[in-house]
Amino acid sequence: MISPRMWRKHILPYHCRIVDELDVPVIWHTDGDIGSLLPMAVEAGFAGVHGLDPIAGVSLAAVKRDFGDDLVPVGNVDVRLLCEVDLGGVRGEVDRCLVEGGARGYMLSTCNSIFEGMDAMAVREYFRYADTRVAERSYTR
Repeated sequence: MISPRMWRKHILPYHCRIVDELDVPVIWHTDGDIGSLLPMAVEAGFAGVHGLDPIAGVSLAAVKRDFGDDLVPVGNVDVRLLCEVDLGGVRGEVDRCLVEGGARGYMLSTCNSIFEGMDAMAVREYFRYADTRVAERSYTR
């Protein structure tokens, strides 16, 4: 809703202050196409960034490649897949995110939240399959 120049002037100082004043790692949640704001997330000192909205065209692989040394990417699982009964699609989305996010420095999560109206079977499969895949990865790496 505002330009990166305005973000730098009006938002970044507050992000820096929040990060500086907390004694814990801070993860920034945001939605939308945030590519132009990610350098400022690093500058603010965020430990990670959550959302990585694939609906807005955010590429997990690109975020990991370009910012993975400075930010832990969190998310990118497309919530639209949890609104329908396509359990194979849910599993494929989990696998895609785990591959693109890499073995280290990525937290599997939806791009937003679990909300009313999602398909209960799809949500259950997301958690079941994610738990299985993450457990497999922790033993093989």
